[in-house]
Amino acid sequence: MAELGGMIDLLKLWTQNTADAERKLAKIIEKGIDKITEKESSLFKRFKKGPDLRIPVKRWMEQRNYELSITGTLATATITFSGSLLGAAITAGSMQQHVKPGLILERPDGLQVKVSAVNYTALTATVAAHGNSGSLSDDLTAQSYDIIGDSISDANEDFVARSVDRAWRSCGTEIWKENLKMPWTKKNTAMEAVTDEMQYQMTELIENLQKKISVACLRMRPNYSGGNWVYGLNVEDPTMCGLMGWIYVTQGEVANTDIWKDMTTPGAVTPDVLNKLIYDFEIQEKADYNKGDWVIACSPVQHQFISDFYQDQRWFEFSDGTVGKPAAETFRSAIGKKFPIVSDQRLRKDVLLVVDASDVEYGYYAGDHVRVVDIAQGNDRQDKKMITCQTWGVKLRKPRQSVCGMYKLPTTYA
Repeated sequence: MAELGGMIDLLKLWTQNTADAERKLAKIIEKGIDKITEKESSLFKRFKKGPDLRIPVKRWMEQRNYELSITGTLATATITFSGSLLGAAITAGSMQQHVKPGLILERPDGLQVKVSAVNYTALTATVAAHGNSGSLSDDLTAQSYDIIGDSISDANEDFVARSVDRAWRSCGTEIWKENLKMPWTKKNTAMEAVTDEMQYQMTELIENLQKKISVACLRMRPNYSGGNWVYGLNVEDPTMCGLMGWIYVTQGEVANTDIWKDMTTPGAVTPDVLNKLIYDFEIQEKADYNKGDWVIACSPVQHQFISDFYQDQRWFEFSDGTVGKPAAETFRSAIGKKFPIVSDQRLRKDVLLVVDASDVEYGYYAGDHVRVVDIAQGNDRQDKKMITCQTWGVKLRKPRQSVCGMYKLPTTYA
């Protein structure tokens, strides 16, 4: 017997796919919400959390010890000194701390010279060949002369006063604020997988704020005005000095292109370039690799280039059918120091850093940790919140000896 009129549409389950029809169906929703978030910062995790700060600027003193080399150009029997000394452009004062009559200097080719007279105002010294090391010959370019000792007698009455000075280093604070507005109707409406809409939204904002703090600790620069970096005592809306910010601070004082290297040429990072950076940092800036938590920090792009190092000379062993290119975890430098490789997607893609992570510190302003503040109720039906905190940092003791790197590296891997 034929069914008259056929089955009515609402009984045909396979047609209940419109938005209106689906709302009428019982739903089984998996517990929770699948969130897509940024990964944690691998480098930021290594930074130390410091004590609360109670003033807008955190200060500490830094002292450069006496140098064991000085830059100069020899012409006939006169060396004209140049370059930097004690972390700044050479002056008569800093030259006096290192050069006096009787000083013995040695050029890279082995020629030793003895200083007989000094003109601090002109930054020059009169010299003669010493120790049968060769005859005086002019320098075509400035040379790094090693300071190796003095040649004086018991009767020497020269008095050259010497003392080292100290300088201030500073880092400032940064204020963080996020706002949330929740209409009462929205707050009181039941939502799938969300038990408390207000609490859920606040949690998301707090997590976002904490992620932005980690990026600032890596890359933020302080405000700059009138030729100076300015902090909370000089500007109303200050910013922190992140790890990379310190590179720009120190390079602005005395630039050293060997330890903050422009990689436009030769291009991608290579073992030779990385080895030279590590060596130059130790020799020129006196980085101490025997202390601290030294790592090579880079974006995943640069990590892939490093993983290609010596591919044709490395032995790979796979088991259980595993295939793929192993990622490099440690770089053994030519000076014998091993550097763990920290891949962090929050670093700039074109940058690679060599950094002592144990020397980096940040923290919160006293009484200003992350908190939620209710904003006064107005004439509307909405709850308003402010999520806020204030951080300081990053403190980097001896920044010139704690971080170096290269930039303008390729931003894509091929």
